[in-house]
Amino acid sequence: MAKKPEVLVAVDFTDTDAALLDAASDFARRIGAAVRAVHVTLPPPALPASTVSPEVQGALKAWAARLNAHREAVAARLDVCTKGLASRGVEAHATLVEGRPREALVAAASAPEVVAVVLGPHAARDSAGGRLLERLIGSTGSYVVRHAPCPVLVVEKGMRLVSTPPLWVVGVDLSEHSARVFKAAAGLAARAGARVLAAYVYAPVGPVENGGEAWQDVLRRFAQQEAEGELRAWLSSIGAAEAAPNTESAVIVGDPAGALEALAHERGAELLLVGTHGRGAAGRFVLGSVAEKCLRVSRVPMLVLPNGVEA
Repeated sequence: MAKKPEVLVAVDFTDTDAALLDAASDFARRIGAAVRAVHVTLPPPALPASTVSPEVQGALKAWAARLNAHREAVAARLDVCTKGLASRGVEAHATLVEGRPREALVAAASAPEVVAVVLGPHAARDSAGGRLLERLIGSTGSYVVRHAPCPVLVVEKGMRLVSTPPLWVVGVDLSEHSARVFKAAAGLAARAGARVLAAYVYAPVGPVENGGEAWQDVLRRFAQQEAEGELRAWLSSIGAAEAAPNTESAVIVGDPAGALEALAHERGAELLLVGTHGRGAAGRFVLGSVAEKCLRVSRVPMLVLPNGVEA
């Protein structure tokens, strides 16, 4: 018997946990999944052979005892998390995992029943020397976004998935890869009862040499109409109407990341969905400049979909 789909939420018992648990329960209810709270802790040390001095053995045994006590305390806090999730109306489970956080979370996300991972931001002071993306969601979160084989939902404190009816904005670029991302997004949206808006951003028309304002307006209107026609043709070619009936579309001009984020915010979207660009030579998903910049600036929750993911 197939296991019920699960939304994985990483908790570290800080003040961001409440927002993550809210988002995980909101998303799980939307798609009919359970929620599994996961906390990663260090494994106890392997005790050395008896040839090691009694002092060293004693110190290591004391360390192991402290870690075991910590594990018991963590298990109790995870139990509180599951009760809190259950009070939100979702089936809840908890798992304590040993290992390095980023590898352990990706391994947990690779389970066949996991349909999404929920991560939150880390304050800038936690990664002062890192890139902006890593300062926003932490180096562990950045690693998970790039390596998890399932969608990753990134939320900040105060964000909720509660719009009614929910609107999901999906960034597309009319490529084959984008078609796969759109279909995966449409499948999730169908399960969530969400409306889908396919958003396509094109580059602005620059100033016309020796041309008046009227000529520039003509060119801009022409470019807008061309882009709208290209988007309609692309949506038709990939069967968007079957994947997501009543799909809305929007063609906007400007910087792709900024324009997508602004549209999602202005429309009151519940989610902004973007895709990665497949796997690079190192075996990780290439995040792409648009997705990475969106993660830096988005004022709405974001769902990052890896290339090849299925709803």
